[in-house]
Amino acid sequence: MKNRTIYLTLFLLIIAISNYQFIRKEGENARLVENLTVFAIGLLVGILILQIARMIHDYKKLKGK
Repeated sequence: MKNRTIYLTLFLLIIAISNYQFIRKEGENARLVENLTVFAIGLLVGILILQIARMIHDYKKLKGK
């Protein structure tokens, strides 16, 4: 189950990064959308790091028992 959430977060992160690249190529005045995309990328990276840290913590906890 935890791997599924990590894969889902990675998928959403890839979509957000591709969206950001598309906005940057357009070159139009889309500052609000660009800022929201950067915020979403940062949020998804934070969630991904948190999920991986929890997975490592749980693995070490199980291994210690």
